[in-house]
Amino acid sequence: LHALHRRAADWYAAHRLADEAIQHYLAASAVEQAADLIEEVGYAAIGKSNLTQVRRWLEKLPVDLVRARPRLVLWRAWVLNLTGQPAMLEQWLQEAELNLTHVPPAIAQDMRAQLITLHAYKTRRQGDFVTANAQLQQALADCTPDNLLTRTAINLNLGFNYWMTGQFALAEGVLETTRHEAKRIQATHMMLLAQGTLANVACAQGKLAHAQQLCETTIQAGLDYNNGQPFPSAGYAYAILGNILYERNELIAAEHALRQALELGEQMADGTVIRRAIFRLAPLCQLAGDADAARTFWQHALAEDDTVEEPQVLLQQVRDWLTQAAVANDQDALTKAGQWATRYSRQQDSRHPYITASAQTLVAWVALMTGQPAQALTRLAPLIDAARAVGHTQQLLQMLVIQVLAHAAMGDMDLAHTRLHHLLRLTVPEGYIRSFVDMGEPMHVLLSSLRMPSTDVALTDYRTQLLAAFAPPAGQQNRVETALQLETPSRTSVNRKSPIINLVEPLSERELEVLQLVAAGLSNSQLAEELIVTVGTVKKHLNNIYGKLGVASRTQAIARGRELGLLAG
Repeated sequence: LHALHRRAADWYAAHRLADEAIQHYLAASAVEQAADLIEEVGYAAIGKSNLTQVRRWLEKLPVDLVRARPRLVLWRAWVLNLTGQPAMLEQWLQEAELNLTHVPPAIAQDMRAQLITLHAYKTRRQGDFVTANAQLQQALADCTPDNLLTRTAINLNLGFNYWMTGQFALAEGVLETTRHEAKRIQATHMMLLAQGTLANVACAQGKLAHAQQLCETTIQAGLDYNNGQPFPSAGYAYAILGNILYERNELIAAEHALRQALELGEQMADGTVIRRAIFRLAPLCQLAGDADAARTFWQHALAEDDTVEEPQVLLQQVRDWLTQAAVANDQDALTKAGQWATRYSRQQDSRHPYITASAQTLVAWVALMTGQPAQALTRLAPLIDAARAVGHTQQLLQMLVIQVLAHAAMGDMDLAHTRLHHLLRLTVPEGYIRSFVDMGEPMHVLLSSLRMPSTDVALTDYRTQLLAAFAPPAGQQNRVETALQLETPSRTSVNRKSPIINLVEPLSERELEVLQLVAAGLSNSQLAEELIVTVGTVKKHLNNIYGKLGVASRTQAIARGRELGLLAG
């Protein structure tokens, strides 16, 4: 039997079917041959995000054999790093460094570049971006020109760091290069992550429409690569898209994207994607009135990663508390936020510029909510200047909204109205909604009292749209309860299949007909011929369907339609 497995393994290896070959080598107890092949293909598999596969290979080898092979030690370190296991990572990094002395110089040079890159991940997680970027530059210098996979990984990290530190022009340049290089070497995982990070850069610059386009392009690329099924490496893009849709108050579509992100993050054991999804899914649960489900989400987020990103998780939770206090007058939530602000003021750490600015903004919001608007204004002044200087529009808008309400709280209504008018001019092109609505009734009152110039139709319509997002339609009950319908969540998993938000706006008869024809496989031109309309009208129907179902493609629309019982299974 071992001989048969060995022959099968050799055949699969000759035909470049590595996974099958490795399984047969292991079945034949030919662990040395399996290790040889894993050494050969492991790094490329990691670059394609086949982390679960590589982890499975390594776990089936004897531990002593893995430790005796420097490249296998390094592959193990990469898997631990990318699946968010920093405690175990440190041990394997140390072993990899010790093993470098037993490796030929040509191989050692590239391995050293990878090790430095892994250390840069760790340094970034500790909030020291200056040192992390220096390490990445050193890794680039050590990396041979033909090792494109490692160079792409290094540049991806540089782009991420530049985004986090507000160096947006540098981030865009590096990430565009990374995207093209990753596509050229078929490193699909890195290509999609680069596009997702570019979407984050666009969000930070206040370019929501461009960010949404990048997310949708990334998601579609994943679908194309994965035979029409959501690709795990696109999970980051789904999470960003969900946050954009939430900001625009498209809550059904937001929940769908966030749920998809959470599912893909769970598949990859990617804590970053899981957290980004939870950052919005938890507030959606709060809006729907299910505090228990929200609490479960936050516990999951905090448990995902050995405090590596705990500061960001905590800040998002504080933001959720403040939103609850503002929207629902939740005094317990305000008390928790106030306790956090007191602790932060005593122990603040300035190594991480993004977290520092976000935290200081939240402290200012706490001051506003606890009747200290003057203190809020004092704290905001330098933050606003800094955000303007680097073009961080996303942070700037959060600060300006608090500033406007602080002026109103101090009784300076003329200044509050003037600054609110300027703020609306800044936000109208991209359709920001929740940044205003999540500030609660004080913002509703201020917007209602704002006099609008009759000649500025776009701004007047935008103000009307904002007010409509605050006020429930006549005859309905509480706006949150009627807009969001939360089903009882499973307590065994936060990745629930039951929707947080039901389909509020049903499909029209015509849209149902179009959806049925799409499920039958008709193209746009065939749809136009069948319905006796133009292709442009077909596209309009499809866009309406996508919006109501909260999807971004035909494949997703069909799946969502079946899930909701609109199509036969």
